[in-house]
Amino acid sequence: LLAEGRVINLVGGEGNPPEIMALSFANQILSIVYISKNFKNLKPKVYKVPKKIEIEIGQLALKSFSIQIDNITKEQENYYSS
Repeated sequence: LLAEGRVINLVGGEGNPPEIMALSFANQILSIVYISKNFKNLKPKVYKVPKKIEIEIGQLALKSFSIQIDNITKEQENYYSS
C-alpha cells in the first residue's frame, strides 16, 4: 500500500493539512449552493467567489478555533492613518 494506508498527499508529498482542505471544501460547497440558487441570473463565464461567502467561511473557521476578531482602538486607527 502507498503510504501505509495514510493520506497520500500528506505523507508522500507536500499536501495540504486537513484544516486547509476543510476551508477549500467549504468554499466549494457554498459556491455550489450559491450557483444553484442564482443560476438564472448568472451568465456562462468564470466568477470570483462572492465576498459574502468568503467572509462566512472565514468567520466559521475562526469560530471553530475559538478565535475572535476585535475592533481596533481609536489610538490604533490614528496610528494606521498617519
